[in-house]
Amino acid sequence: MSSFLKGYEQLIKAKDTASCRQIEAMFKDQIMAEYNRTPPFKLTQTQREVYKTIGGTPHLDGSYTVFGEVISGMEAVDKIAAVKTDTNDRPIVDIPMKSKF
Repeated sequence: MSSFLKGYEQLIKAKDTASCRQIEAMFKDQIMAEYNRTPPFKLTQTQREVYKTIGGTPHLDGSYTVFGEVISGMEAVDKIAAVKTDTNDRPIVDIPMKSKF
């Protein structure tokens, strides 16, 4: 890995979003050119029906996984949703989760 990428990775680990955004701005044109070469994401009619009836978030499929379900205690979820976040919508202070099991 180049030293440039290692430095960028360190900024990410340090949660230095301002510096990350400056670097991203330097490469914006190259990033957008690559993005525009990528074919658009399309759902089949069957997939659309599944999302309408069952729910979900198509743009996250294949990238994230559901790791739990709130069956009681929505107050805790509301508190998490209300915490202050940075420019990447990440909480300023990490919020640990504990299992009762």
